[in-house]
Amino acid sequence: MIVYGLLSEENVGNIATGAFLGKQIALEGYLLGEPGTLDHKSWTKLAKKTQDLMKTDLGSTVSKRFGFHQIKEAREYYKNNQTAGKVLLQSSLTKGSAGGAPAAESESNGQLKVYTSYTGNTSFYNVKMTADFCNYPVTVVSVDAEMAKTKEIKDKLGAGRLPIAETSDGTIIQSSDAIAAYISRVSGTGEFLGGSAW
Repeated sequence: MIVYGLLSEENVGNIATGAFLGKQIALEGYLLGEPGTLDHKSWTKLAKKTQDLMKTDLGSTVSKRFGFHQIKEAREYYKNNQTAGKVLLQSSLTKGSAGGAPAAESESNGQLKVYTSYTGNTSFYNVKMTADFCNYPVTVVSVDAEMAKTKEIKDKLGAGRLPIAETSDGTIIQSSDAIAAYISRVSGTGEFLGGSAW
């Protein structure tokens, strides 16, 4: 098990995890017995005990779940309830995803146009979450099969794939990572990009 957070502000066992987090120190454990070194009965007993602990002592509390389109609400909820438990983003709760509410054909609310074939995919949500986090308006253009065959879309797409973005001066940005980086820079939220490549 790797300890990666400290929501309750309580130590894990007798280990002061705050020191680990503050100094970016990792403590990793190992499995008490490898499958090849234990007989089947012992291995099954160890696995059962571990599963039981996952339900109690090693379990995680989920405070609230949001769809990816609710990233702002999720962030705000987490800021106000940091010790209540984990806040999860789920694609199944996302507007426009399979099983979620249907997405609008086009949202006209910004100067940057983002073309996507499916608003529930992770590449699109890389862009959408960045725009929401940076409070940067974008226009989402849903590209269906017919629209994808048009010369206009083929010219914009080139050899790339959706999503792509088009700036107000007609510049095309390909790849969700490049679009997200562009949004972060032009919105003045450069810290969203991090301080280094790592």
